[in-house]
Amino acid sequence: MNKTIIINNVSKYIKFKNYYSSSSTILKKKTSEIYKIKGLDIKDRKELYSLNNDSIKKKLNQLKDETNQLLKERGEELMKDLSKTLNLTSDNLKYNITKSPFTLRAYLLAANQGISFYHHELRKQINPTDDYERQKRKDLVYKLQSQEIDSLTSGGANKKKSPFLEDNNNKKSMSIEREMEIIREQQQEQQHFDQQMSNSTKWEMSQLEIQPRIDTFRQDELFVSFNPYESMSTNSQSYQLVSRLSKFVWNKELTNWEMFSSSKLNQLIPQLQLHILDKINLNNDNDNDNSIIINQFLESIKFISNEINSTDLNIFKTLNSSNNNNNSSENIIEVENGGDFKKIINNSIVDSLIYMKGHHFRITSDPFILFFQQLKENQDYFTSNEDYKQFLEKLLDTLLFETIEFDPTSTTTINGNRQFEYKLKLDLLQREAFRQFKVYQVFNTSPDAKRHEESDLRKLAHLCKTLQKRSTSDFIQESKKYLSPQILSNGLLNSNKLLVATSSSNELNQSKTSISISQLTDGLHSCIPATMSLLEFSIKNSSKDNILFDTFDGKLKNINSLDDLITKFANSKYIYLRESLSQRFSMFIQSSNNTTDNNTTTDTNDNDIIIGLNNPIYKLLIDLEDKVLELSQNNFEENPIENWIGCLSIELGDEDDNIEYKDTDQFNVIASQNFNLVRINNQMLAQLHKTFSEDLDFQIEELELMIKNKKILEREIKAHNEKISKIIKDSRDSTTPTFYFIGIQDDQVYTLEIPNEWEPVWNLLKSYPNGLLLKDFIDKQTFVTKEAFLSTLTDLNKYGVVGLFPKN
Repeated sequence: MNKTIIINNVSKYIKFKNYYSSSSTILKKKTSEIYKIKGLDIKDRKELYSLNNDSIKKKLNQLKDETNQLLKERGEELMKDLSKTLNLTSDNLKYNITKSPFTLRAYLLAANQGISFYHHELRKQINPTDDYERQKRKDLVYKLQSQEIDSLTSGGANKKKSPFLEDNNNKKSMSIEREMEIIREQQQEQQHFDQQMSNSTKWEMSQLEIQPRIDTFRQDELFVSFNPYESMSTNSQSYQLVSRLSKFVWNKELTNWEMFSSSKLNQLIPQLQLHILDKINLNNDNDNDNSIIINQFLESIKFISNEINSTDLNIFKTLNSSNNNNNSSENIIEVENGGDFKKIINNSIVDSLIYMKGHHFRITSDPFILFFQQLKENQDYFTSNEDYKQFLEKLLDTLLFETIEFDPTSTTTINGNRQFEYKLKLDLLQREAFRQFKVYQVFNTSPDAKRHEESDLRKLAHLCKTLQKRSTSDFIQESKKYLSPQILSNGLLNSNKLLVATSSSNELNQSKTSISISQLTDGLHSCIPATMSLLEFSIKNSSKDNILFDTFDGKLKNINSLDDLITKFANSKYIYLRESLSQRFSMFIQSSNNTTDNNTTTDTNDNDIIIGLNNPIYKLLIDLEDKVLELSQNNFEENPIENWIGCLSIELGDEDDNIEYKDTDQFNVIASQNFNLVRINNQMLAQLHKTFSEDLDFQIEELELMIKNKKILEREIKAHNEKISKIIKDSRDSTTPTFYFIGIQDDQVYTLEIPNEWEPVWNLLKSYPNGLLLKDFIDKQTFVTKEAFLSTLTDLNKYGVVGLFPKN
């Protein structure tokens, strides 16, 4: 018995020992995963102010060396951890966090607080289409009009028979007068809607432009925008990020003055980060430069400290001085000395006034009052400027001096949820509050706004209660029940797993959840419409018997629609490149055949590789459409002088107007500045571009209207699709070098194929910017007869490629 007890005790001891041994291992592993980044080896700002330049230089170099050592030892590991946490690619992070030790510190602070980046193009932007009740009314009118058409075509036999016009209690159908009234109301609404849409966020020249501009930045936002249109060198990522760290001031009775003064405070540390801390880079070989940098560093911190505690009287003085030179902080891009930085801060007072005027009505509206009440006072926001100033003092010291620890496996919780989860849920509520504010207070597209607004507010209130009392999964389920999928499209790729509806959702549906595919599709259609039409047609019609992709069965694996392809693009690293949208998509198409995205913010596997898109025709077509867009943009911003040739040239029309060779000494010829001669290794490109620039769906609809026999219609549609498929196949097989004139005349873009022999001829004409005698120009070419050459010139004149002017 004793032996048995001893054996049992030994067993318990072994289990006990193994438990703590494994725990110790876990502890060691966890400790190694924690990143510790020391600040300046200075106690506080008081000590900093007492140091001389040499001492400050020593401290800054020490901070730089310690940071570089960490990046050397664990930089790759840190990039991966931050990439997942912040929803940025490693390339973007590497550029930003290696600029300065203080930049890395700001990013780590943000990561600790669950702050992440959403993609500007993937986050559904609010516009008048988000008035969901309006869409219901529009659908009703469509049904009424459809019924009227059916009634007319059937001789009245179907009139008033549509069941949707009767309620569940079999009440009387809607009267004709009421039907017509609804249609008239919708027509009036449509006019107002179109006007609102013209002034709202939309795609302009392949960029998603937030309108009005005041909506581009909100101090109370929880996450940060990644905007691919900003260059690496001037991007405002760190400014936005530190603005989120800076929190904001709010209370139900917030006055204009309180909001103005607090928004001014909110800008102080972000401006310091952007213009000073991000650019601390001492040159140990140049003491003079170092002295300037250190003085600027020290004076800027002193200035910011004073500004945080600035009195109302000082603000009044600054307002009066700003009234004399109405400047904004945006007018100063680079800071070259401490005086410039002070000027930026003083000028930012104008920004604060503009911000207050543009946002006070929003943050005191009912939806936002309801939302802000879900936040934690003195944690997410502050109710008074005095408390806010104390917080900013602490934040400034943290950025400068304190050791920052970043644990990517941290389970620090708020209300039982991780920091990111907490902010994600708040962000959904805030997006819905913003939608309600815009729809009911700004767009005014609803004729019965009060009733619908009250209904929507009740839904928002329900979700607020769910946030406080239920789990994250319950909250997400309720959000999907009460919110539009558009609100869930938050542009945060790292939120997909939290937003997925059920475990049975397929991979592509999961990757669509947090991104607005429709918005991104609109953007691609705005810049490369022919390419989008080509891909959509090919995906629908390619098969083993009609191979339009370079695959055995003519199909792209896991791609059943254009949406699927764009979803793959949205989840790739290419969406984060700082290039035009069209070029990012082009690089995605080119690289999808043989590379896996190892540098993306989402998990990758073999399904990320798309086999069959390696034909160069896609890049050629995208490049052509880019050129067309560039020409269209230049024409939109046209200086009348720039197109004087096309504007003033004579235009030869009928054959009677054509010039004969004997008269060519009476004219001068000049090459248009609006056209370029481009060599492309594909002789079918112009026809391909023309084919897919047309509305293919409209062509099918025309066939359906003209042909009533079903079998004949199917045969005609098949022949139509076969004709288009042949153009695609011929284009894919073509490698013949071909020259095209590409340009714009009278708001119309032209792509004109021209014989290869025209290259030296065109270069010759371009070498005479002031023109030359038409006869001399014709005599200098020898590859065709003079009459044939003159005929081609006449055709080019009609399209505006060359200008012809009578010789005086």
